[in-house]
Amino acid sequence: MENKYIGHSKILQELEEAFVSGRPHHAWIISGIEGVGKRPLARYIAHFVMRNYTGKLDLITYDNKVAPLIRAGSHPDLFILKRPYDDSGSKLKKEIPVADVRELVKALQRTASYNSWRVVIIEDGHTLNEEGQNAILKFIEEPPDKTLVLIITEGALLPTIRSRARILHLDKLEDGEIKEIIKTAIRLYKEDSIDSSLYPEELLSNLAAKEFSEEILDNAVSLANGSAGFAMQILGQDVLHLYSEMRSVLAEAPAIDMERVYVLAEEIGKKDNSENLKMLFKLLCSFFTDEIIKNEKEGNNIAAKKILRMLDVVNGYVNTMQQSNMDAKLTVINMFAEMKGGM
Repeated sequence: MENKYIGHSKILQELEEAFVSGRPHHAWIISGIEGVGKRPLARYIAHFVMRNYTGKLDLITYDNKVAPLIRAGSHPDLFILKRPYDDSGSKLKKEIPVADVRELVKALQRTASYNSWRVVIIEDGHTLNEEGQNAILKFIEEPPDKTLVLIITEGALLPTIRSRARILHLDKLEDGEIKEIIKTAIRLYKEDSIDSSLYPEELLSNLAAKEFSEEILDNAVSLANGSAGFAMQILGQDVLHLYSEMRSVLAEAPAIDMERVYVLAEEIGKKDNSENLKMLFKLLCSFFTDEIIKNEKEGNNIAAKKILRMLDVVNGYVNTMQQSNMDAKLTVINMFAEMKGGM
């Protein structure tokens, strides 16, 4: 049983050379857009370091004492700091609590259980407020012996933290790499051979239960903008046909056919799933952004401004959805009506 990391070969080579040299940096920032492999990379690094650099960094095998413990989430020297869920248990809090950071620092003052490396993975590091980041800063300025800190981020960190850590920026993945990641993850999940900490369990379960053609996979990958995680979400939520219809309706703009919108809204409403609607809005925002950039480059400023107005409408509904529950059917109808009225 083994799991192999796919993509970012230059980053892997840089990391392996740094660790094998015997004097690796004690703090690393792993940055990049959502879904390009930051979280899995941190896990692969943890495996490699905690088994004292034996084997290959891009390969997790289970013929050692470390891997089964990490897979089970019970390794005493692996610490993961991330946003907790709110009281409802359905949404993540906006920030990593400062109290959690302080508890982590206190725990790391104790001796390592296996007299070897300890690894700290901080997920969504950009959600630490200034006080939380300063607590992390103090820790990485004077780290305990043989302790590695990996900070995963999609946003800003204090310049003082960035200056004390090595930065690994993960670029967008190639389409072929994304397809390989998805196919491999589904196959390993079906074989019960995947480390569940690498990908969300619910997402893998959903993908493994579906049957989709190579054409559908290609369509999802082409929309994912270099993000394997986004492609997985598109496939998992089964929204490609709805998005295709949205694009078809918009292709007639400014003469948007509201009868078609009502049919589309009815189908979206049947699913009664706010996550599907959020995904559709996310795809629309990505499409509009690309079209704005394309028209501006071609000097079509009037067209770019019209698309920008439509993007503003969608973003307005995205922001509203984050604040309150909305009826999916009415939201779609109102959104298209507002876009039609603003053209």
